[in-house]
Amino acid sequence: MTGCLKMHDLIQDMGRQIVRQEAPNPGERSRIWDYEDVIEILNEDYGSDKIQGIMLDPPQQEMVKWSGTEFEKMKWLRILIVRNTSFSSEPEHLPNHLRLLDWDNYPSKSFPPKFHPKKIVVFNLPRSCLTLEGQPFKFQPLICSPLGVAFFL
Repeated sequence: MTGCLKMHDLIQDMGRQIVRQEAPNPGERSRIWDYEDVIEILNEDYGSDKIQGIMLDPPQQEMVKWSGTEFEKMKWLRILIVRNTSFSSEPEHLPNHLRLLDWDNYPSKSFPPKFHPKKIVVFNLPRSCLTLEGQPFKFQPLICSPLGVAFFL
C-alpha cells in the first residue's frame, strides 16, 4: 500500500469528538462528515465561514435540493469531497480557498465564473462533464492523483 495514509479508528473518533465540541450546530463546526448534517446544511443554507472541510458520502445515492449559492457563506472551505450525490442545480459559487476538490459527477460543464482556486493541490472530478475551454483561471502545480481514502477527521 504505497502512498496510503491510514488512521486508527480511535484517533479518528477522538478527532471527531473534538470537532463536535466546537458547536452544537453542525453548520458552526470546522469539519462536517456526517452526510445527513451536510445535506441539511446545504438544503437549509445554514453553513458558515467556520466550515473548513466537508465530506459528503452517503451510503445510497442522495439528492440535494439547493440554489447553488450555499458555498458562498463558507469562505474558508479548504476541503470539499462529494460522492454518491446529485444536485438540483449547478454550483453558482465555489470558495477560492479550496485546496482539495474531489467531486464525483460534478454537476456542471463549467466552474462558477468567480472561482479562482490559487491554492488548490488535489483536483479530482471523476465522471464529470467539465470542460475547461474558456475558463479564465490557470492552475498552479497540482498533485493530481486518484483519491481513494481521504484523511478526514
